[in-house]
Amino acid sequence: MKLLIIRNAEANQSTSTNEILSKTGVQQAVATSNWFLENFSLKDYVGFSSPYTRSLQTASIIQHLNEIEIFVDDRLREHHGSGLPIKGDKFKDKRDIFSNLNWKKANAEIVCKNESINDSVDRIRDFYSSLKKVEKAVIITEAKTARMLIDMATGSGPELLKQKYEANHNLLNEFLPPKIETSSVTLIEDNLIKWEPKRVYIKQYGYRN
Repeated sequence: MKLLIIRNAEANQSTSTNEILSKTGVQQAVATSNWFLENFSLKDYVGFSSPYTRSLQTASIIQHLNEIEIFVDDRLREHHGSGLPIKGDKFKDKRDIFSNLNWKKANAEIVCKNESINDSVDRIRDFYSSLKKVEKAVIITEAKTARMLIDMATGSGPELLKQKYEANHNLLNEFLPPKIETSSVTLIEDNLIKWEPKRVYIKQYGYRN
């Protein structure tokens, strides 16, 4: 299986699942989309997106420019540990705003409650297991989910991941190697990392944000 994991483009900072892309984030998403359009065809890929707004915006831009089907799947939402004030997030308005995305795999509402590492790993593992019959997938999600998916796709089992993340929550930090910057792309093929997380458009367009 070929797996492209794309972190959402830069968002305005907040504690909400509804945080939108910044001006730079929109530029990042467009540059990433254009790079794929000109250098790496997504024609045969099936897309999946986290239901958080910053990922939906990124996915919507990629879908629009590359004309692939992208499903919204709430199992891809980012892990939130204790103490983070996250509010519930209904999909009704998002379905209208991001109507170019496929909402058949999404539940009626995001339940943003404090979640253990174990629960997060189980949820994301459930999503990853559902890809068994998919030959090529592109996933747009947040940093912590991206890191978990990279670990899973390169052979780390769920119990090992639970032990590792529980022992050191900082392992999910976006700044630890491999650094997962906003709009970075990771390519994994047959359980091997072919592209370390990188902003694919920089060399071609010279745009470094």
